[in-house]
Amino acid sequence: MSVGPVLNGQTDSAVGNAAYVGYLILAARQHDARPAYSSMMMSFVVPSTVVTFIVAVFRPRVVRALRRPAAGAPRGAARSAAPRCHWA
Repeated sequence: MSVGPVLNGQTDSAVGNAAYVGYLILAARQHDARPAYSSMMMSFVVPSTVVTFIVAVFRPRVVRALRRPAAGAPRGAARSAAPRCHWA
C-alpha cells in the first residue's frame, strides 16, 4: 500500500532529523563511535540525499517533456511512452 509522496517526504525528513540528532548527541558526549558514524553518514546518507534531490528536481521536467505532443502530431495527441532513438 502506498502512503503517498507527502507522507514519504515527511518520513524521510524525520529519519534525516533523527540521524542528525544522533550525530549531535555523539559529538556532545565525545563518544568513540562518532568517527564511524560520521563515516557512515558521509559514505551512504549524503550520497543518497544528493541522488534523491537530483531525481526530485529533474523528474518533473522529464515527465513534462515526455507528455508534450510530438512535432506535427494532431492537437491533443500525447507522445508515445517510449522515446524514439535519434539514430533510427
